[in-house]
Amino acid sequence: FNNIKVVKSLRSWSSSVSIASAYLAIFTAFASVAAFTGNFVYDWARSVYWISEEGLSHEEAKALAGISSAVDIEDYELKFPKIETILPNHFLREVNEKIVSLSYSQISPNSRSHMVGYEVALSSDSVLSFVLESFVFYEGALNPSESVFSFNIDMRNGHYIDILDIFRGGYQAIETVKQIVHPYIYEKCSGVFEEAYFDEQFVPRFALHDKHIEFIFSEYEVTPGVCGSFSVPVSYQEFSRLIDYSGPLADKAYPVGVWNAEEHRWGLLKKLVTHGGVEPDERD
Repeated sequence: FNNIKVVKSLRSWSSSVSIASAYLAIFTAFASVAAFTGNFVYDWARSVYWISEEGLSHEEAKALAGISSAVDIEDYELKFPKIETILPNHFLREVNEKIVSLSYSQISPNSRSHMVGYEVALSSDSVLSFVLESFVFYEGALNPSESVFSFNIDMRNGHYIDILDIFRGGYQAIETVKQIVHPYIYEKCSGVFEEAYFDEQFVPRFALHDKHIEFIFSEYEVTPGVCGSFSVPVSYQEFSRLIDYSGPLADKAYPVGVWNAEEHRWGLLKKLVTHGGVEPDERD
């Protein structure tokens, strides 16, 4: 043991040690509060966004489209939404760039009318949905051209919401959705291109609202040009049992375990009447 040195920690009380310990405790407490507050503020700031209205002047749009400034567009108005955030967001910056690009992309040397507008369908903490509409008239054309673009964004995770994100069942669910939407289209336009609409490659575009899904169809997409562009609103109740419980519209899904006894009682009695000739007794 002769070569072993023992270092004894200072355990005795002294005023200097006590003051140092107090300052250390206060610093540690403040550091913990600051870290918690910092994380809370960061998470809050990351989720905050708002929509501002932007536009491009006549000359700016032509310059971006790469056409001569001498081209005269008689009727012109170009307005689009811009997603603003407190903290930088790479994904949303790309979304904003895409919106601007779509706004002027259809301008050409033959343009005589170019009108772009938008509508915000849903703006919540978790979902942002809006529609961009473009109305263009080219020289020599018999009719104007209408195009509709929809943007559905999961603001929690920073990605676009696909129809497969909403409904469970994969592509089979899409076919079921098409069957549900089909009669609503006929109310708008009787000349539906059935083969195009039910083609497995065709997936209808949509915008999300608080109470319904708006399905959007551009000119000539699944109907004749005479029908133009149009949309059909369909209540979430129509899809309640298809909605994914883990998706962005989980709050619109049919509750698990719900059983309406009265509803099923009368449904059963109707089946008995139809198939067995039994008269329903309201006293049952």
